[in-house]
Amino acid sequence: MHLFLYGSSGIDKTALIQKALLEAGIRPLSIAAGNIILAPQSQGIPNAESLSQEGQVILYARTEPEDTLSQNQVLDVLDRPCQVIGVIGDRTDPFIGKLLAHPLARRAELREDNQLAVAEVIHHFLVQAPLTKSLGIDLKPRPDGLGQTIAIIGGGGKTTLLYMLARELAAHGQRVIVTTTTHIRKPTADQVPMTLTFDTATGDPQQTGRQLSEISAALDRYGLVAVLQPTDETDIRGEKKMGPPRGLLAALPQLADFILAEADGSRGLPLKAPASYEPVFPPHTDYVMVLAGLSALNQPLQKVCHRPHLAAQRLGCDLDHRIQPEDIACLTIQSHGPQKDLPDRSRLRFLLNQADALLPDGPLGTHPPAAALKTAQVLLELGADRVFITSLQSAVPVLQSFIKER
Repeated sequence: MHLFLYGSSGIDKTALIQKALLEAGIRPLSIAAGNIILAPQSQGIPNAESLSQEGQVILYARTEPEDTLSQNQVLDVLDRPCQVIGVIGDRTDPFIGKLLAHPLARRAELREDNQLAVAEVIHHFLVQAPLTKSLGIDLKPRPDGLGQTIAIIGGGGKTTLLYMLARELAAHGQRVIVTTTTHIRKPTADQVPMTLTFDTATGDPQQTGRQLSEISAALDRYGLVAVLQPTDETDIRGEKKMGPPRGLLAALPQLADFILAEADGSRGLPLKAPASYEPVFPPHTDYVMVLAGLSALNQPLQKVCHRPHLAAQRLGCDLDHRIQPEDIACLTIQSHGPQKDLPDRSRLRFLLNQADALLPDGPLGTHPPAAALKTAQVLLELGADRVFITSLQSAVPVLQSFIKER
């Protein structure tokens, strides 16, 4: 994760960061105006190998315009297994916009009235584990040599989680493919550096072999690629949707260390009641990430749930019913939990996301709200064994974990 502060010029934002670093016992590398300095006496730009140590913290200060080369070098650091924390200035600067568009970058406004909250966010940001580790994702390869597959389902943050995990895994040297078993928007260049689209309907073995070779070559070059198939369908904004590369899905784990697949849709709503044919798990699924959006709490069912009539049937309520913690837990466990057929040996992770929607400080909050804790408790009582309260849009994405030993 990366965190950039902005706000009042009357507050010394760099001093606030330096104080937090000192308290955490961290000596950072530094970047100033695009020039990366390993130590005060060092000069020049370090190579990729020197920035490969997990956990390094880099202090970044955007102080003056930079040439394209320096900007690209700074952006390159965001894709290393380290944290970047720093101060940014003019948010209308296109380069700052590019920094903040990175899936692992977050920003926080510093004001006179929120300095304590920002200081606490910085502390938690500096000491947190990587997202993959927090969610219990094992980076060790499968015994059969195939890459691991993570299916992401539910509502309230699937796409955010998809690209956060993809970028973090790639930063740790994993070969990563992003795809879908349903439909998604074509990723932006900020989300995925290379998107490959194929027409896989022919089933021609020679064509499939050429396509797999192209994917492998792209992984060699970029480390992270999206593999999708064009469709004639459009989303609510009129944009073309991308579908699953059906003829290639089963072969993708032979090419990459991790396959990340969005495996159902929720129309951008925090909750959903899946149809009988959902979710559509990809072959060899190892992890299933089930999301539910806490922003649905106290809202009418019909406004916050995909397929509300189906949800109302399952909950035994009407469409105007206001969502309670028990409703989120029941919908989530009934739709995607142990009762539903899951791929063999797949591991379930339940993410109660959008906790920031319930916190007075919003994304600056670092303690889970009472309603989130209650929802997690009901989920555990219903059979979930790993539940996470998350705020994926904040600099501290995992607020609390509940792990029930089997």
